[in-house]
This record gives sequence, structure tokens and C-alpha cells, in this order.
Amino acid sequence: MRLTRRDGGHEAHARLALTRRVTMKTEDEIFLSAYLDGELDPEQRSSVESALLSNPALAEHLRQLTVVRDLVANLPRLTLHEDLSSAILARARTRMRNSLTSRLRHSPLTRIGLAAAAVVVLAVGLGLLTGRTQPVPPASAPPPVVVAAVRAPQTEPPPNSQLKARPSDALVAHHSDAPSVVPQHLPVASRRDETEVQNDREQMRIRKLLDSPDLKHVFIVVDEIGGDVPGRVEGLVRDTARLDPLFGKITVSQGIVIDPKHPNQATVFALVMDQNEVEQFRNRLKLDFPTQFEEVAPDPVVVTQLSGIGQIAVSSGSRATALSPPPVNEDLKTAIRTHTPPKNQAVIYRSSPEFDGIPVPEVPPRPPVSSDDLAVAKPSPERELSGPRPSSAKSMNPTASLPVASEDAASETTPGIPPNLQSPDKTRQRPTSVVLVWVTTRNPVQKGRR
Repeated sequence: MRLTRRDGGHEAHARLALTRRVTMKTEDEIFLSAYLDGELDPEQRSSVESALLSNPALAEHLRQLTVVRDLVANLPRLTLHEDLSSAILARARTRMRNSLTSRLRHSPLTRIGLAAAAVVVLAVGLGLLTGRTQPVPPASAPPPVVVAAVRAPQTEPPPNSQLKARPSDALVAHHSDAPSVVPQHLPVASRRDETEVQNDREQMRIRKLLDSPDLKHVFIVVDEIGGDVPGRVEGLVRDTARLDPLFGKITVSQGIVIDPKHPNQATVFALVMDQNEVEQFRNRLKLDFPTQFEEVAPDPVVVTQLSGIGQIAVSSGSRATALSPPPVNEDLKTAIRTHTPPKNQAVIYRSSPEFDGIPVPEVPPRPPVSSDDLAVAKPSPERELSGPRPSSAKSMNPTASLPVASEDAASETTPGIPPNLQSPDKTRQRPTSVVLVWVTTRNPVQKGRR
């Protein structure tokens, strides 16, 4: 077999190329970049080609370098949108200024001027030190500074006093008399923390109401798009007097479907009411929204999804006055007010022929007593409490005239009221229930179908 080169060389040249191909080593990889760029002479190029034929790893390395070169060549060329000439000129001026400053610093004239200025400053300092005639006392440690938000009241010294108070005595007195006042920003921060804790506690209470088994009433009020029904319902919730005035307001945004029957945007109010308050509130809703009001049974799935929505705004409405009946085991007493003359009123005397001309004080007439109070009326100038009424069928049984008291007393022992429904007002004795008022908008398509 005869080996020839492509350029038409002789057999000796082919034998030399084969020898180079065999003797090609790893250090010849440094020529790969120059081989790709075409910067090698013919002899080096022939050596690299021989090494590529005999070394597959080197050929793979060349292929990778070729891929990288092509990728770099295909990258977009960046154009500068900023003129750098001004920055280059400014840097050149700075370098010239620095070189001038360094030359002045190393100049002998500059050194002479600095030495003369130092001599003048030293002479002036020595003159000031030698011109003092009195020795300077050693500096004492500064007294502790007392910072107080409120100053202690200062008392004026007596005019006959000849003693002069020293500054140290004044500091001691000020330190002992001034009360320690806590800075104002600390209580504000603590009050803010207490407010946040209170808000979190109220929101947690509203969430527990949504999960309570006492959720028995759901009132739905349907509004037209763009109407003011949510504001009117909220005003009604605020104005309705309840023993538990707190209520929660939950806003369901458009796109969040909780109730498939009412998929639009909704505002839900959560309240705690007793039976009387529920009846009054239901009648008010029927009166204000006769065609838009509807009462449905609570759906546990809907209520569970509602309790997991975002933040709950907790507000307070009107608190009702709690009326407590008198205890059953105590007797009723009646107080009667009689006319009492003032203590300093002048007593009028007049002569009476019945007592042989002796002056007798004139007593003003008493006001008439009603027939209801004849049994307990007593002639006394001051208010006094009468005893129990005469025995009768009603007076012997005090609970007969107090039906409300007996009902309330029976409701005190009614079990089943969960702790989360306990009102802050301790006077509530009637069982309560949770009421949801769901204010939503009607779908225009549903309105057209109707």
C-alpha cells in the first residue's frame, strides 16, 4: 500500500506524516484553537491533522470547539447607545489634575510653606499657654444626667436665706424628686399589640360561630346589580338593638363560588341573637325588602367554605339594655314620697282663739293620697319603705305576678349553650342562635328568564 499526500508529495513525505501522526501527544491540543482560526503554518497544520486522525478524543474536542465558535459567531452584536467620549475626557482631566497635585506635593516650595505654617501655629499655641496666670483646675467627672419627661415642681427659696445652692445639690434634689416617667411610645406600642390581639380574638370568635351547631337561620336578600341593598342591610344590622352587638362581615369576591344557587358577589353578616331578636329582625327584613327576602335552611358545605375565606371585618352595632327582674325570694317593697318642707323654711305663727291667744305654727296641707297607696301609706315626713302588702292570692305567690322572671329563671338552667355563644354581657339568660344574612346580586340572565 502506498501512501501519498493530497498536495502531490512523495512517499517520503507521507512516511514523515505517518511518523508525526504516531508521535502526536496531548500537549498538541494547544494548537486546536490556532488550527480553527487558520493561524498555523503548513507543518504545524499537518501535525494537528495527523493527531486528529490518531486520537478520537482530540477530534471530539475539536468538534466541541467548532460548535462553540459557531455559537459565538451567531450571537447578536451589541451597539452602544451611550456616548462614552464625555466620560473618557472627564477621566483624562482627573488624571491630569492628580498628576499636578502630586507634583506640587513633592515640590520643595510646598514643603517650605507647610513648615512655616507649622511654626506659626506652634508659636501661637505657646503664647496662649504662657499667658495664663491662674492654674487650670483638673477636670472633674461630669455628673450623671437625669432625663425625665416631667419636671419636679420648683420651690422658690425664702428671701432671708443667704445660702447658695450648689449645682450638685440641685442635681441630687432633682434626681430624688423627679418621678420616673415611662416614654410615651412604649404604651402606644403595647396598646397597638393589645388591639391586634383583640381583633384576632374577635375574628376567631366569628369563625367559631360559623362552625357552631347553633347556626339555625340563613336570611338571603337578593339585590340588583348596582343597587344599594348591602349598605341598607348593614345599616339595619347596626341599628337593630341586640344584647350581643358584635357582628362579622365577610365579603365574597366575584368569581369565588361558594353557594351554587347564588354564585355572584356576596356580603355575609354573622350575628348572635335570641328568639325575640330573631323575630324582630326577620320582620324588619320582610318589611324593608318584601320581594327580595328569602329564608333558607343552612347548608353545612356552604358554611364550611365560608369560614375559610380571608379576613373577617368585626364591627359593633347597638347594644340592647338588659332588664333583670327582681329576685323571686325577696318581698316586694313600695316607696312613697311625701312632701317635706325645706330645713331652713320659716315657720309661720298665728294667734288661735282656741288656745287663748297662744301662737300656733301653721302646718301646710298634705297632698292627697291615692286609693292604691292607702294600705301602705304612713304619716312620715321622710321617705320610708313599707312592709309587705296584705296577704292575698297574688301576694302569697310572688311568682304569679312575675311570669317573665319564672321564664328567665327556668332558662338559666337550660343546657346546650356553647361557650362561643356566650355574650360578654353576663345578664343574658335566654338561649341564642347564630344568624347569617346573605346579601347577593341577581344574575341578569336569571332575571330575563323570570
